[in-house]
Amino acid sequence: MKLEDFVNCRRIELQVRRNLNRTPQSWNAFFRYWLDSNSPLEYLKCREVKATSFPLMIDGLSNGGIKREGYDEWIEVKRRDGTEFVIGKHGDVVYIETKKERFKFWRGH
Repeated sequence: MKLEDFVNCRRIELQVRRNLNRTPQSWNAFFRYWLDSNSPLEYLKCREVKATSFPLMIDGLSNGGIKREGYDEWIEVKRRDGTEFVIGKHGDVVYIETKKERFKFWRGH
């Protein structure tokens, strides 16, 4: 299974019971591909990811640096079509969400 196989989905939620065999560099390549594509993907949540290498996963994707609040770490990105998203991690969960949805979530907690 490769994440690229799901890039034409609008929403993806995976609970990985076995290693995805994704290196920080392969995550970075996936994020770059998604940012520069016309993919309809608006939401990705992938659980049980070894997200300790988050800075390498998102290297070069944003000029704003990594933001932190509580257990969340994220960057804000803008896709080629101008839509704004958040790529982040919370514990062992890696996520992509629209900026609007993510901040709605934070206001609710």
